[in-house]
Amino acid sequence: NAARTAQQWINTRLTPAYTFTQGDTVLYTLTPATIAGLTDISAQDSQLTVAFNKDRATAFVNDTLATAVNTPPVPNATIVDPAGTVLRTVSSGTNGRTLTKTDALSTALTTALKNGKPTKLALTFTDAPFDTTQTVQEYAAPPAGSEHARWADVNLTGQTVTLMNGATPGQTFVLSSGATATPTPTGVFAVTSMPASRDVATCDAGDCHTFPGVRWVIWFDNHAAFLAASWRTDFGTPVTDGSLFLSTADAEALYKWLSVGNAVNIHN
Repeated sequence: NAARTAQQWINTRLTPAYTFTQGDTVLYTLTPATIAGLTDISAQDSQLTVAFNKDRATAFVNDTLATAVNTPPVPNATIVDPAGTVLRTVSSGTNGRTLTKTDALSTALTTALKNGKPTKLALTFTDAPFDTTQTVQEYAAPPAGSEHARWADVNLTGQTVTLMNGATPGQTFVLSSGATATPTPTGVFAVTSMPASRDVATCDAGDCHTFPGVRWVIWFDNHAAFLAASWRTDFGTPVTDGSLFLSTADAEALYKWLSVGNAVNIHN
């Protein structure tokens, strides 16, 4: 009878919904397995005592729950030229959040479980401030023969291409280069052909298509080219099959800057 009574007591506390909320948003819901893990059963004089372990509740709040509901800050990260002009925003700064008042929350949790009724436990947070970082754009030295000529400097780490005249940088544009599985080749290349438009077979984030009438194509390798990816807007992320995607306006500016035989230096 004592075992049956204890089992019934536990079962009635496994089924109610115990949720952790912020405002009207449910951030976490206790599972029956978690509730069972917080339960202690002790026997004395043929009597079974069932209780919820405060230490394990505290460990659950500080570890499992905090990991699930905390969010790290996103830095305000930019790439700048040597003069400090922002060339590209990698990420906009966003504060994170860190769970607070965990001891009071652990007490409220054990009380709610003991009562065995559906309970919403409100969470409180403090802001985790974001950092601000700036990465200075590095330009390669002019390739041999380009000391007094136009060429293009592609920085794969920054996902940018800069119009270069000898050692003097001009405009910088954001691009998208090859994905991890299909990287853009690195090294110094020469522009081989510049069709103003042509049908191009390429892959974009693993989705392969033939795109008719792609504009401002600049071939510098048998399998890679600059081109205007009019179907994309989120440049700055490596997604391609090795080619270099730019917006239509930026691809046109690059096309008008380079000529067949000009150098393209691609580096990390």
